[in-house]
Amino acid sequence: MRAPLKHRAPLLFSVLALACAQQAAPNPSPEDRFYFPTSLNFLLPPGATSGILYVASANYDRRYDQGNLLAVNLDRVVASTNSEGAGITPIVGLPAPGTLGSDLALIPAFTDLATDAGDAVQIQSFAGEMLRDPEGYGGRPRLWVATRAEGDLLEGISTDPGGEGLVCIPAGNNCVYSGISLAVEQEPQNGVGLPAAPQPYGLALSRDDSLVPGELWVTHIRPADSPPTSGLDLDNFVVHLDARAALPTVTVPNSFVSVGLGSGNSLVVGQSNVWVSGRAQLSITALDVLMRVVDRYTDTTFFPQVGLQYAATEARGLAMRSDESRIYLVGNEPDVLMVVDVQDPQDQFPVLTVVRAVPLPAGPNAIRLIERPGIADVLVITCQTDGSVAIYDDGIGQLAVIVEGVGIAPYDVAVDQRGDLARFFVSNFDDGRVSIIEATLGEPAQPIDARIVATLGQQQGCILATNNASCVGSQ
Repeated sequence: MRAPLKHRAPLLFSVLALACAQQAAPNPSPEDRFYFPTSLNFLLPPGATSGILYVASANYDRRYDQGNLLAVNLDRVVASTNSEGAGITPIVGLPAPGTLGSDLALIPAFTDLATDAGDAVQIQSFAGEMLRDPEGYGGRPRLWVATRAEGDLLEGISTDPGGEGLVCIPAGNNCVYSGISLAVEQEPQNGVGLPAAPQPYGLALSRDDSLVPGELWVTHIRPADSPPTSGLDLDNFVVHLDARAALPTVTVPNSFVSVGLGSGNSLVVGQSNVWVSGRAQLSITALDVLMRVVDRYTDTTFFPQVGLQYAATEARGLAMRSDESRIYLVGNEPDVLMVVDVQDPQDQFPVLTVVRAVPLPAGPNAIRLIERPGIADVLVITCQTDGSVAIYDDGIGQLAVIVEGVGIAPYDVAVDQRGDLARFFVSNFDDGRVSIIEATLGEPAQPIDARIVATLGQQQGCILATNNASCVGSQ
């Protein structure tokens, strides 16, 4: 017999209250592992052996409320098993570059990140690029990360001088609440549409010897439209702001510069110009998106038409020599590294010439430049589809090494260079770990050697594979 309504109503309200309470329970991303890791940054503080690695987790499947950013002190991490699962003597602290053994069957797996309070902050999901400003504000260096989920946020984090003690700007440990929205005008209710930078992605900072030091520039992936959600009057922008203000802000329209019908990916801030790589050309009549040049003084955009010299569909990562004489541009469709000489880089209309195009393994994404005075440049490139890292030597004009089996979807790479030795940290987006590669860069005419020496973090497969009996108790 059904209970009378007057008796069922309190029960109904109790169930609803319980459901709301369960729904409201916080579910922060874990601080003992990475989860869909994307961008990386590295710091070697004075007196440290192996330094601090900053890792942004994208929370790609939205399992948690947000993503996070972890500061991993590599002098504290612990390895208790090798990559094959066999027990070995625990290793406390990642050894300095060049001191790990050469037996690839005994690659240490540093699964214990040994994070402490202050080593993590929550950030919005879908983290893009990250950078570190050693100057920051008030004696505290700053990290910046772009995130592409709700709010279209640029999020700032300050650290202590040693690189730890993470605090969101201006306070707290959840940067979602304090992030800077770059797409306010895209709000359907109150926005006018343009200018805006939905889904911010790429970051670059001006040098301290430039006319405006500490100027942060940001790209975005999804084009802005006007009116919002209409799909009309599409445009893309780069955004600039003072990253060293006490409370950095953006203003509409002064902080926005149009770069035309093509999403921005990565960028480099030069003395006079900002060099922007692009993707997703929105119209066959749109100007070339592979490379755009923004004049920092006039906020105008120049299209050097690199696509007329080499017909790649779009670009990804971008690196540039410190003297701005050469650009290294990662292209997709085909997968290629374009080496581009730059004439008159301080001019509003510099001349760009593609001098060579080097085929890359499938799915190239991020690129890092190692400049060696008196010796040719070395470029390190992650290749997501191929699961490898390619190392290009500009002295021979071709790939010197391809490190295979790095992980599943290698995304970003950070570099710790110490003379002729270098250590590359590679985030594996679909694996949940960071692979550690060591390389001997060598002298002129000597070959470059590189190999995987360790992994950092836990595989995220056991979080994702709910039906795998071997994962019981591992989450």
